[in-house]
Amino acid sequence: DFSKIENAVLRAKREWEATFDKIPDLLILTDSTGMVVRCNQSTIQKFQTTFQSIIGKPLSGFLEGGLIPVIVPGDETGIEVQFAGINEWFKLTCFNVPLEGQENSLLYIFRDITRQKHDANEILRQKEFFESLFQNNPVAVVILDLDEKIKSINPAFEALFGYALKDVLGKKLDPLITDENLQDDVDLSRQVLENGAIRGLTRKKCKNGLIVDVEYAGVPVVVEGRTQGILAIYYDVTE
Repeated sequence: DFSKIENAVLRAKREWEATFDKIPDLLILTDSTGMVVRCNQSTIQKFQTTFQSIIGKPLSGFLEGGLIPVIVPGDETGIEVQFAGINEWFKLTCFNVPLEGQENSLLYIFRDITRQKHDANEILRQKEFFESLFQNNPVAVVILDLDEKIKSINPAFEALFGYALKDVLGKKLDPLITDENLQDDVDLSRQVLENGAIRGLTRKKCKNGLIVDVEYAGVPVVVEGRTQGILAIYYDVTE
């Protein structure tokens, strides 16, 4: 019976080790002093080294900056970290895994988030690029929501029509720059929502009452196949 129990324990140990080594995340088990007592094959492959080169070494020595970041065991939010000499980024979480005689031992899990971080940085870069185009465009640009209310205007819009963002944010565009006495005026917002992209010539009213001739264009802002708002452009062609 003892032999059967021993074999079952050994089999369970081998199965656990095989599972531990098959996990693609980097797994590093440390004792209460932060020394590495176990790691999986993914860790060895990432470091391009051997178990002997890692076991018994302080985990902090492998991390960028030489310090283990403060992290609450069990908190799955994680912290972004890098290993010294490795360009990839990892999300670090840890959990208490009590060892015999080592109640404060920790299992550190490093999940590669390089792709996600690259994608997030690319989205941010594109956002900053288009924000720069919007703000520095010499043509008046305004962004509306589906209720035809102003979400943003650029400096050229302020210069052309005389309105500051704080004066028009959340207000409908057309009543602000439409003169009821102008017969050839156009309800740009309604036409874009009903017909899609439009362009043409019209006359608009500035804050000070001045009437200006403008070339205009309006397009729906479509995200993932759904219209989210309207982008309108006005170019002063007054002679």
